[in-house]
Amino acid sequence: AVEDGSASSSRGKAPTDQVMTSLSAEVLEAAKEEFMARGGALSLDEFVKATLRCMDAADREARGGGPMRKSASGIRFHASNSGPDPADVDRAAAVIGLFRSVDVHGEGSISWEEMSNYLIEAGLSGSEQFTVDSIKTYEPSPIADQSKHENNVERLVYVQPLDTLVCLSQSSRSFRLYEPHRLTLKQEVAGHRGSVINCCYIEGWNQLATTSADMTICMWDTMNYVLRNRITTKDVQLCAEWDASSRSLFSGSIDGTLSRWSLEHMCLADARRGQHKKAINDLLMVDDIGLLASASSDGSILMWDTELMRPKKAFKGHKKGTFSLAYSNEYRCLLTAGLDQEALVWNPYVERVPIFRLRGHTHSLCGIAVVPGTPQILSADVAGTFRLWDMRNFRCVQSFGGPDTRGNDLNSFCMMPPHRRLVAGGCRLMMYDYMDEAGGESITDTKGVADSLYNPHVGEFYTVSKRTVKAWSADSGVLFKVMRDIAKQEITAACLADIGHKMYLGDAAGRVAAHSLNTGRVLTEFFHHASDISSLAVWRGTKMLISSSWDGVVKVQTDMGSRKPQMKAEFHHHRDGVSCLSCSPELMLLATGGTDMQVCVYDLKTLKLEKRFDKLPHVVAGLDFLSARCLLAVADQGGLLSLWRVRPHPDKWTRVHYLRNALIMPSLGRELQLARIPEAPQRPPIPLSAVLFAVPPPGEPQEPRLYTADTKGRLRCWDITPLCERREIVDCDLPALFEQERVMQLRRAQGGHYGHYLKHVSSMVAFDTGLAQQTPGARGHKSVANPEPDGGAFITALGDEEAACKAVHRDARRR
Repeated sequence: AVEDGSASSSRGKAPTDQVMTSLSAEVLEAAKEEFMARGGALSLDEFVKATLRCMDAADREARGGGPMRKSASGIRFHASNSGPDPADVDRAAAVIGLFRSVDVHGEGSISWEEMSNYLIEAGLSGSEQFTVDSIKTYEPSPIADQSKHENNVERLVYVQPLDTLVCLSQSSRSFRLYEPHRLTLKQEVAGHRGSVINCCYIEGWNQLATTSADMTICMWDTMNYVLRNRITTKDVQLCAEWDASSRSLFSGSIDGTLSRWSLEHMCLADARRGQHKKAINDLLMVDDIGLLASASSDGSILMWDTELMRPKKAFKGHKKGTFSLAYSNEYRCLLTAGLDQEALVWNPYVERVPIFRLRGHTHSLCGIAVVPGTPQILSADVAGTFRLWDMRNFRCVQSFGGPDTRGNDLNSFCMMPPHRRLVAGGCRLMMYDYMDEAGGESITDTKGVADSLYNPHVGEFYTVSKRTVKAWSADSGVLFKVMRDIAKQEITAACLADIGHKMYLGDAAGRVAAHSLNTGRVLTEFFHHASDISSLAVWRGTKMLISSSWDGVVKVQTDMGSRKPQMKAEFHHHRDGVSCLSCSPELMLLATGGTDMQVCVYDLKTLKLEKRFDKLPHVVAGLDFLSARCLLAVADQGGLLSLWRVRPHPDKWTRVHYLRNALIMPSLGRELQLARIPEAPQRPPIPLSAVLFAVPPPGEPQEPRLYTADTKGRLRCWDITPLCERREIVDCDLPALFEQERVMQLRRAQGGHYGHYLKHVSSMVAFDTGLAQQTPGARGHKSVANPEPDGGAFITALGDEEAACKAVHRDARRR
């Protein structure tokens, strides 16, 4: 009763979440004793009762409330109304879900070893290998800088409100504006009388401030980049930073002076000299604590009160000058880098020593940056080597770049978070793209998706890419688990087990294995193929796995859980690779299509070839059965879609209809209703890549749909109802058709093997339906010819009267 009542609950999201939090050491020890007391294994009913009993004993004191009494199932009932406790019902449903998660093979019982292994895997599934927010890698972007640079790039600044990359070159009196998506040059702005050194965006004013060697700060209108104002300074300003709270522009000069400028009056508001002994190279406004950080060539970092223009904190740990600052709002860390070969991580609230030193570079650093909203830290040295760090443990995740990318003599780099990339500047611009798990909103994976599956038991989607499997919530579409590198080679085919607790994967080396959906652990390895796996399918209702490869081999193997798989059949009827396969348990048929332009149909009961369609015009790309109507859909790479009758229908192996997947169709339904296709279409059809029947659930109008996908990325839905009505294609009585086929097979067999006996029979008896007339001299029952389909008379050779009469009445009742 508990299982039936909670079946829908157990199919929900993460049924183990509620139980896992209650599995304390005491509960597990008591559960282990329950396992050992019953021989080491428990069935579903025994597991639910034992687990509920152990959990209730552990928290009985914490529950309190009115008097309770226990039922035989382990669910508690209130004594007042004898109703089940809703909390216990939910817990029982979660325990059932836990049992089904552990019983990945669907054997109906689990052992203590399987239970403990699952708990360990559940703990590992929260590790970095399976988490979505784990830091990935950066790869060189395919987008290259097409612009010509007369001098090396000195500084790069990404202005996110404008989505613009500002490029400043050495000894250049102008600055360039780039579009960050394609790295195309938008505009080159000139106006300074000396080389442009640095810039910053002034929020609220829609202006861009630039500092120059001509000892001026210029204000540019960001609408058309026309010079709006120019401020003259006493010294060369090397950096600038805008503070929105005080509405002031700060700049650091070459002599170590920090200046504050009023944009309303375009004049110097305040200045502080002497705190830094050498030039101020970088400024950063830390909004969390309302302080301005400054980095100087003297190796010190100061945190300034912007109102009082007075340093409040000083960080000293660098031996040489500092040139770059970064701050993580999520982790409350300040990062600094300079001529030292290590970057320092500071707690902005503690002035003593850095909390960590990021070591690993072999040259002086030219910059450091963090990616907002992530734990990523990126550092770069002047040799062009980048190092990617994890803020959570300060571990180096990746080292990339270097002389092999022609990025040596690197001067500057910056992050472009909306575009998930960084851009570096040396003798030219170079970009590196972040290989994210989801790849943004528009794509599922940056490396291409080999297959996608849906698991109705838990409401999850799975996508396969390279050697990685990702799990997505069907309710929210959120990526919640990533199983990385679970196969030794690139995954080329995938399918889910019938019970939905494990996944079968085939790779480019011909290996086929069953994997746990919880952690991706290999559960069973099957017989290998000599070539890449092309397709996988399960024979629903059995423990059979069907695999095909690109060398034309099809294998049928058993999956008996903990026992070794057995090879049931191996087919070699294709002359070339098998591109697709489809299995119909209702029709007991397996269809395979290949690059040899033929479709082979096998009998799943006898595991023998039933029919071969070897005159198809193109490579077969997709197959699917509509079992209720004895139809097989065949899609090929020539853009042709054909529908075939299959057994046990009397018109088996005949083509019902075909059409071309044209580029433009005014009416898809009308196209499907055409009796014939024009012999010379104006445009060639689009090659098809997949086909699938979709049947409405019981209780809804049975109007089947046919979905096709083509190489142009189009997904089309075909209404085959008009075609079925015109061709009188309706749902078939499969048991009756199978019986009729069996009768015809027996009739043919008897006609071939026993026909020669008929002429030696001395007497015959003719029977009509329901009436038997014996001819004199009948002896010995020899053979029976099965009745005609219309119920007419049939003949049997007799020798024994009693046996003949019994056979007649038996066949009459069956008919």
